[in-house]
Amino acid sequence: MLSNVKFGNSLLRLFRFNSVRQLNSIQAANVDYFKSVLGENRVKQTDLEKYNRDWLGLHEGKSSLTLVPSTTEDVSKILSYCNDHRLQLVVQGGNTSLVAGSVPQDDEIIISMEAMNKIIEFNDTTGVLTCQPGVILETAESFVNEKGYMMPYDLGAKGSCHVGGNIATNAGGIRYVRYGSLHGSVLGLEAVKADGTVLNMMSTLRKDNTGYDLKQLFIGSEGTLGVITKASILCPVKPIDKVVALLGVPSYEASVKLLKIIRSRFVAYLSAYELMDQTTMDSVHINLHLEPPFSAPFYVLFEISIFPGSSEEVIRDNLTNFLDTMISDEGIVNDAVLSTDLTSYNKLWAMREQIMIAIKAEGEALSYDVSLEHKDYYRIVDIMREHLANKKDLIRVSGHGHLADNNLHLAISAKSFTSDEIKSIETLLHEWVGERNGSVSAEHGLGMKKRHLIYYSKQREVVDLMKQLKQLFDPNNILNPKKLLPDN
Repeated sequence: MLSNVKFGNSLLRLFRFNSVRQLNSIQAANVDYFKSVLGENRVKQTDLEKYNRDWLGLHEGKSSLTLVPSTTEDVSKILSYCNDHRLQLVVQGGNTSLVAGSVPQDDEIIISMEAMNKIIEFNDTTGVLTCQPGVILETAESFVNEKGYMMPYDLGAKGSCHVGGNIATNAGGIRYVRYGSLHGSVLGLEAVKADGTVLNMMSTLRKDNTGYDLKQLFIGSEGTLGVITKASILCPVKPIDKVVALLGVPSYEASVKLLKIIRSRFVAYLSAYELMDQTTMDSVHINLHLEPPFSAPFYVLFEISIFPGSSEEVIRDNLTNFLDTMISDEGIVNDAVLSTDLTSYNKLWAMREQIMIAIKAEGEALSYDVSLEHKDYYRIVDIMREHLANKKDLIRVSGHGHLADNNLHLAISAKSFTSDEIKSIETLLHEWVGERNGSVSAEHGLGMKKRHLIYYSKQREVVDLMKQLKQLFDPNNILNPKKLLPDN
């Protein structure tokens, strides 16, 4: 069911899914038990809107109870009790999910990890951070920066999102091209099963070849298999400086060719490679008054990290000479500008990081997060423009994303969308992506909003095995119901 709601300047739709009730309803005796474990102040029954409503303001649950544990023991007692009494619950970090993955579908109990926010240990020789799941990403970044390291990933929501939630959703971000996914950076986890059993999979070592690596099941599980209560993360050395370049290129094909060349020339330094089409940059210019230094059909923003032991001057000179060659001899680049200080660095990045803010300012916005091979990557943008050519109130169809990771963000804005139009758009997109063995969710996860799309990207037998794992870890289905996995 769809209903219209106002969010900022945009008219958006509040999606209400088919109701799933608690296996048992919450009773006064249940609340009394939770208070005996956590204390009065960490059992919340009022002012729960921020816990019930998702990051985009599109999904709102009906939970009447939020629990705020501070230790693994607290979590274990809560889960054991909920399992015995068949009470369903949702695990919530910073509540920044874009697919309604961290809010109740109906009246489930919310477990907020906000009080489990301690940095436990940092090894400044190996660069391994050990922390609780409620540590805010920006806090973790600042902490390891002071030690000469950096987090292996960076997200736009870093001021709000939690490390535990990032792990549970296998968050990506702009550093993915250099440091890969959290499957490689997370060395150890502690997690609590639905029955309260604490699984100690903690390690601060990079090598451990003793049996199945079970922690990997929890990375990207979206809270459906257990609750992460501790993590150890391998942090790379912080660069001494970073240079960002904004390039104007004549075509999408030129941006792909340029990526191959830059990887061969600057593989030891490349830390981001982003693509924006002209339509995207027009939106940023019009709505945020961030004017690009030149006009181009496509823009590439790439970042070079300079590490200790490297000559900043030599790298800058090499980069400048390289771009001169690309412009004068190769014809791959039309224009280019390099950051010269922190101010210009931040200004160039702002044009990339604030794209969705600009697009949402125009009206109602639809945004999709897919993975495709480079040969198909931008074709879907042109196909969608053709599909919507007769829509009179269409504002723009634009494409941007992490080109080096094959991750495209397709954005469509209009004065309004009907439910039939949304269905038509999404059917075209998801079938097109599925037919090309792409992913219908590159980095945002499935949550509540996209769980029904899993078969576009996963074989039925694979999904059936996922359901068997869910049954093994959570036989009573109390953890994050109606998330990630489809009903049938």
